[in-house]
Parts: sequence; structure tokens; C-alpha cells
Amino acid sequence: MTENVVVLGAGYAGAGTIKSLEDELEGEADITWISDVDYHLVLHESHRCIRDPSVQENIAIPVHEIKQPSTSFLQDEVVNIDTDAQEVDLADSDTVEYDYLLVGLGSQTAFFGIDGLKEHALTLKSLDDALEIHDNIQQAAREASTNDPAQVVIGGAGLSGIQTAGEVAEFRDEHNAPIDIHLVEGLDQVLPNSDPELQGALRKRLEAADVNIKCGEFIG
Repeated sequence: MTENVVVLGAGYAGAGTIKSLEDELEGEADITWISDVDYHLVLHESHRCIRDPSVQENIAIPVHEIKQPSTSFLQDEVVNIDTDAQEVDLADSDTVEYDYLLVGLGSQTAFFGIDGLKEHALTLKSLDDALEIHDNIQQAAREASTNDPAQVVIGGAGLSGIQTAGEVAEFRDEHNAPIDIHLVEGLDQVLPNSDPELQGALRKRLEAADVNIKCGEFIG
């Protein structure tokens, strides 16, 4: 009896696993790939859509360009995993049975218990998130003026925060938009726990891009 191998998620883990399984199993098992989107997002490039949404054409790779024809694909939302029955329940499709299951559904943003942050902040974990940030910044710029610029606050000066600040700055400069950019980091340096020389170089570039850096401060 052919075994059923199910992979959940189309991120780096999911897409990479699909390619590895197809190479290793060579048709000896039935592979089913399930994701709520029908593309693999090159997540570390998603920030580029904040400045230019058309970039999505280059960083969202359709699943049919990744998987082999023998691998089944279902676009649906996973609502429950029954490990006893070895079944995956989906929002709109029939239950999928598995012999082996890999869960690669991604990570979630940590809000650190800060009141109101989850309800009012924008996150950057998906293509839709990046496009929403673009739309919000564009709208804020339209409603702002030189005397009353839009205030964009980016929480966290790790890699994603630095990249986001850079893209917002480029959007501001390209459109001559009245935007003030604030990059807030709770620790004492940008890109915490990295090489001091790199930290200094990044700080200089951010400051040259007119990004207001606030290290050693927390969003409250």
C-alpha cells in the first residue's frame, strides 16, 4: 500500500521539503502539498514590495513551477490536525489522511505583551502584509503635508526592521512624500548582537537616509 506524505505550508520549509521528497522518494509515496496560498514567497525579499508592489511578480513563485506534476496540491486553510486519527482538517476541502506529516506553517509576530500593539500595528510575515504596509504608507502620505508629515514608526532594528526602514525611506524620496521615519530598538544598537563595525555602518546608512534611530527605548 502506497504511503501518504503530507506537507503543510509553502514557505522555505514547505517548498524545500517538497523538492527533497520528490527527489528522494521518486514516486514511491503519494505526496500532498497544502497551503493557503498558491505560491512560495521569497520572504526575505518581501520588504521590497513596501516601496514597489510590482516586485511581487519576482518574489512570489507559483507552486506549479516548484512541484512535480505527480505531487498533489490543495490551496486551503488548515483548521485542525488530529494526530491520533492522522488526519488534517481543512476549511473548505475534505479531510486529508496522512502516514507522515510535515508542518511548516510559518512563524508569528511576537508582540511582547505591549498593550494595543497586536490590534493596531502592521506586521511583515506575508506578501499581503507587505502590500498592506505599502497601501497604508501611501494613504498616510496623501493625507500629510510638509508642515504635518506622516509619522511611520518601525518597531525593532533587526534585519527586517532595517530593511523596512530603508524601503519606506526610498518610497518617501521617490515620491517626495512628507514622511518622518522612526526606527525604535529596545537594545542599545541596530542589528543587536552583530559585529560592531557592521552596526556602525548600518547606522550611518540609516541616518544618511534620514531615518530617526531610537535605540535603548521600548514601544509602550
